[in-house]
Amino acid sequence: MKGLSPDVLTKEKLRSTFKKHDKNGDGKLSFEELQAAFRELGGGISWYQTEQGFRHADKNESGYIDIEEELEALVDYNAKK
Repeated sequence: MKGLSPDVLTKEKLRSTFKKHDKNGDGKLSFEELQAAFRELGGGISWYQTEQGFRHADKNESGYIDIEEELEALVDYNAKK
């Protein structure tokens, strides 16, 4: 997810922002909720980059990213970009 500084993307910052955008409070992010969270974080992340990060992090292919269990995969994906 090119454009977001690693300094800004601490796990705590991501977790906090993701929880804020978890509209129904189920501990999971839909693609749309993830997009909204990335818009808040800034960095000009494209739809394609968000989609690729979402696919990478959604290890169980549930269509959601579990904030606690799959956050690490999203951070790892960001580090590679």
